[in-house]
Amino acid sequence: MKKTHYTVGFLFDQKKERVLLIRKNRPKWQAGRLNGVGGHVEEGETADVCMHREFHEEVWYNFLLAPKWHHYAQMESSEFIIDCFAATGDVSACHGKTDEPVEIIDVKQINGLRVTDMIENLPWLIAMAIDFLEDGRPAFANIKYV
Repeated sequence: MKKTHYTVGFLFDQKKERVLLIRKNRPKWQAGRLNGVGGHVEEGETADVCMHREFHEEVWYNFLLAPKWHHYAQMESSEFIIDCFAATGDVSACHGKTDEPVEIIDVKQINGLRVTDMIENLPWLIAMAIDFLEDGRPAFANIKYV
């Protein structure tokens, strides 16, 4: 069975106190929950290119100031691969382009959200992204779902 390949990215303000998330409508199991921006890696596309494309498709942002995405982790199971990216930029300048609205969330509030309001691994993915952006560690993490 071929694994489905996805990307997810977290854009933080310069102080890494606020993060841009998207309120998902699709797929059904994510409906109403917050997640990072991202999506399917298309045939022949690299994860890096997919992250840039998905961000551009889902979020209005000044193209000249587009974030520089950093690949910090990969999650993998027998069914999927998810490449995780982090960047800093002007989150206040972001607006949703689709029927899935973007929201700017205070990072300190993430752990206080109900599990039904977010994708369950969001708190530790955000914490790991901030850690990576602060000092480059972990250099890269590979998380296996078994």
